[in-house]
Amino acid sequence: MARELEACGFAVECLRTSAGAVVGPKQDAVLQAVAGLAGRATKDCTLLLYFSGHGFGDAAGNSYLCAADFDPKDIMGTAVRLEDVRATLRGTDAKSVVLVVDAERTVFDDRIVPAAVQSVVPRRGCHVLHAAAPRGRAYEPNLDMKDTEGNQIHNALFTHFLLRGLRGAADRQPDADGVITVRELAQFVIKGMAELQGQKQYSQQPTWDCAEAEAEVVLRGAAIGNAAASLRE
Repeated sequence: MARELEACGFAVECLRTSAGAVVGPKQDAVLQAVAGLAGRATKDCTLLLYFSGHGFGDAAGNSYLCAADFDPKDIMGTAVRLEDVRATLRGTDAKSVVLVVDAERTVFDDRIVPAAVQSVVPRRGCHVLHAAAPRGRAYEPNLDMKDTEGNQIHNALFTHFLLRGLRGAADRQPDADGVITVRELAQFVIKGMAELQGQKQYSQQPTWDCAEAEAEVVLRGAAIGNAAASLRE
């Protein structure tokens, strides 16, 4: 994902597993990375925040991202509350904000109901593209699995279409112009997964939340200032 974002023109910062460690970034490291990125973003840039991992919601309507040290017995002490991420992004100077959550919404038991991801409302527009609808899960490909266009699937299904879209597949006729917007990427991912699920009977349904006026944020194909962070690799 980092390579694809760099190819799009983003200056990418990855929150990596530290040398010698056997687990990825913990709660405090994720929150610090979000705050740092939001603080460094300038008024001429698009800030894109990409998280890959697991997510869930609780009965109170709070949504969470699972950090490497996540413990279901200590949710507040180990999970990343999505509202905390939104609150941090509200203070950024970036002209546009895009949040991509490449995660399922795990349900631990019937008392925990995942909350829908709400649109971030920073000083400027924002988009939220989530891999799964509330209560939804994310699927890994079967051996030798291909999409409806015959492309081999090596990643999780959402990740596969996200990468293909960023590489150019989202820029299609009748308005192919060499530019990929958030709208085009979201529509490509959602359509591609719907077609695949129609054949394979998968139930994963990505969601896209944005303000209509902000739907044309450019991700690839234009000389714009960009900043991005990949929170998990």
